[in-house]
Amino acid sequence: MSQPGDDADAAAARGKGAQIAVGVVGAVAVFLLLLVALVLFDDDDGEIADLEPTTAPTPTRLATASPTPTPTPTPTPTPRPTVRDPTDADAADFVAAFEPPDAEGLESVTVDVTGDEVREIVFVSRSRGATRLDVAGWDGRSYQIVFADQGGEAEEITNFTVTDLNGDAADDILTRQTVGENGESLSLWGYDGEQIAPQVADGGCWHGAHTYGVVGAEIGEEELAATCDDSPLPQSAWSTDVYVWDGDAYRWVYDRTEEP
Repeated sequence: MSQPGDDADAAAARGKGAQIAVGVVGAVAVFLLLLVALVLFDDDDGEIADLEPTTAPTPTRLATASPTPTPTPTPTPTPRPTVRDPTDADAADFVAAFEPPDAEGLESVTVDVTGDEVREIVFVSRSRGATRLDVAGWDGRSYQIVFADQGGEAEEITNFTVTDLNGDAADDILTRQTVGENGESLSLWGYDGEQIAPQVADGGCWHGAHTYGVVGAEIGEEELAATCDDSPLPQSAWSTDVYVWDGDAYRWVYDRTEEP
């Protein structure tokens, strides 16, 4: 059984322990208050910090002016040369520059072959053992080769003429060429109403050809006479076929044969 003095001591001890506990709790509370105060005060100016979270300011986007598009320059079209009639200088320049392949003895004449009052340039030369014909036409801006053909075998061209040979009032092109001692022929071209073309034979010994004669040929007004190759007979016995001009067919049409 406890004594009264012991109870008093125990009570005193409990009271002291309670005071110590209260003191500790108070000290902790004071520490926490100081800590909160430190957090709430701004370090620089001592003002209470805003407890609301700071919202970062939205950066203002500066209006960027759209670049003014540079207009694409409209290309200036190259002016086309003016359509015009040819001059003597145009013809001379083309004649000076024209060089047909393998050509020898090149000759030319500037004349209106087609009847349109615009002059063509007619070239004749020897090429690879035969007569060569080239015709340049005017396209409104420059001369261009519009026709090329081959005539008879030729060691030499003895005549080159552009004139009306068949009586149709249009100029014709004639070349006369020789081969060997006695060989002689003539070749013919002209304007058929649409283009430069060979003047071919219809019938006789020169059917389909535009070169006539073996040892001679003659052309007169609307008539052409050309020797035929009547081998193996001697040349003195060879016959001659005579042709007349048919303007509608644009051909030399066989008319008759003449014996020597």
